[in-house]
Amino acid sequence: MLFGTTDKLKSEYAAVVAGSLAFAAIDSGDSIGFGMFSDKMKISVPPLSDISQYYLMLRNLVDPRMYGGPCNFDGALSHVLNSISEKSALFIVSDFIGIGDKWTDSFKAVCGKLDSVFGIMVRDVADSNLPEGVGNIRLEDPFLEGNIMTTNLAKAKKDYAREAELAEARVHREFNNVGAGFVEVSTNEPFAKLIVKYIQLVQEH
Repeated sequence: MLFGTTDKLKSEYAAVVAGSLAFAAIDSGDSIGFGMFSDKMKISVPPLSDISQYYLMLRNLVDPRMYGGPCNFDGALSHVLNSISEKSALFIVSDFIGIGDKWTDSFKAVCGKLDSVFGIMVRDVADSNLPEGVGNIRLEDPFLEGNIMTTNLAKAKKDYAREAELAEARVHREFNNVGAGFVEVSTNEPFAKLIVKYIQLVQEH
């Protein structure tokens, strides 16, 4: 989420998305809670309808220390399952990168419990397509020190795009299979476009 090739990092775009949805909920008299996770829950705040909840959420959304690191999506879903009441709508705002394969059972359980679940996949253009005209580059694993490799981006471009497409499609498919809403947006898209997609989702559900 701390990556970006446009004027906004994915974390910044996601913060705008989540903050806007939260403000709309508070403004209409609903309660909002929120959680942020990496390989563990970094913060989890139960629902409240006070405007102070919105500002608390914003302070955490714009804090870069709340992003980065490995991802335990299954653990976050299990936390949601045990902490949120049935009559709730859940919005999952993420790039859904690195979530692994062990989250689908927890996800189905969450969708079976809650009134509504919506996924908002925030992606940078480079998450799906490598740039043109780049030769060899050195890559380092952010989690394993000293794990470095050199690769030719031109040769990897097709494989990279195919793997990204497959990963995105799998997440989308899992949401569709349980009747959950799902939209994918890019950080170079106007925010109004997401609002239109969101309204369409609500009407469908």
